[in-house]
Amino acid sequence: MKVLHINTSDTGGAANAAIRLHLALLENGVDSHMLFANKTRDDVPNSHKFEKGKLGILENIWYRINRKLGRVKTYWEKHKKITAGQSQEVELFSLPYSDYDITEMDIYNKVDVINLHWISGFLDYNFFSKNRKPIVWTLHDMNPFTGGCHYSYGCDRFVDSCNSCPQLIGTNRITISKTFLKYKKKYLSNINVSWVVLCEWMSVNLEKSSMVQGGSISKIYNSVNQQVFKDYGEVEKTRAKYNLPLNKKIFLFVSENVDNKRKGIDIILDCARKLNQDSFVFCAIGKSNEILNEHQNIISLGSINEEEALAKLYGAVDAVIIPSREDNLPNVMVEALSCGTPVIAQSRGGLTEIIDTGVNGLLFDNETEYHLVDACQDFLMNKFSFNNSQIAEMAGEKFSPKLQSKAYLDIYKSLV
Repeated sequence: MKVLHINTSDTGGAANAAIRLHLALLENGVDSHMLFANKTRDDVPNSHKFEKGKLGILENIWYRINRKLGRVKTYWEKHKKITAGQSQEVELFSLPYSDYDITEMDIYNKVDVINLHWISGFLDYNFFSKNRKPIVWTLHDMNPFTGGCHYSYGCDRFVDSCNSCPQLIGTNRITISKTFLKYKKKYLSNINVSWVVLCEWMSVNLEKSSMVQGGSISKIYNSVNQQVFKDYGEVEKTRAKYNLPLNKKIFLFVSENVDNKRKGIDIILDCARKLNQDSFVFCAIGKSNEILNEHQNIISLGSINEEEALAKLYGAVDAVIIPSREDNLPNVMVEALSCGTPVIAQSRGGLTEIIDTGVNGLLFDNETEYHLVDACQDFLMNKFSFNNSQIAEMAGEKFSPKLQSKAYLDIYKSLV
């Protein structure tokens, strides 16, 4: 059996999760391949970059003339026009269009099953009218069943029409989300998709939407390489390498983009101001502007992409904090727990399904009386006693590459 995983890029959280699944399938003997629109890495076996076929002479002339006349616009030109004026605090709003047609590619035509992942800007929904291959769609966020947002921030307009999107306030195209949702429904209404969700929260939202038209829904957790994400027992060595204090508790925050409001850096900054700063420090990993430099009790390490280095940092800190306002099944949580590190998380999405207060971390809710400040204070006062080996063992059972690959393989086999 030959499977093709499709993801817009080979970097980012969804890409990392998809690549881990791909590698687990290869290890399990499956002829797995990956296709990216943006390919920057050479360390992923059986990976392919989308290549456009060459235009004929007349097609090329037609394209050049219409580009010059402004009749043909690229995806990002359309995106820029539609989202002009959008608040900087919201995340990416995606259009259901694309400049690509993967059905032209040789690798597409050779596979038995298509496994979609994060495909924004890569797949036009018109693809579903051309495709004749079984589709498995792993939901890394909500975008496949909304009018354009990737996380709805509690808005449920996607259930009906997705009219007047709150995330398009400030633009002059606030109602276009309704058009986009209608466009998606047009192409998904007559096909069966085998949906894979990473947690119950996503399953509930998917079922509320109108995108499930007889297709199945399976819950399968992401996996990590358990030979990499483990406890290395190098606390002092790792702290010394990154100039982290040996005599203080360290809370770690990890995000590809630290300033992403949904990820909750402002909640951590507020907590840093309120807590006694003598006994702990916050440490942040990810791209950021200068905001972290204004706080003496926050150490910014910048971006760290090498997995073993990241795993050693997980093992060298006392807890990982995930204050996300909305989240699916964050890679950071899976990675940290696999290293035996407890996770202090806001009670949202898939986090609530995995974090068991007092066992492998703490759950807080900044909209109730138990805020991040309270959770950190309880942790610093040793209110709970965490067994790091037990945390790692439990994570190993939940996030096993073997279990994940077998579950996906069972779905693939049922479709061909």
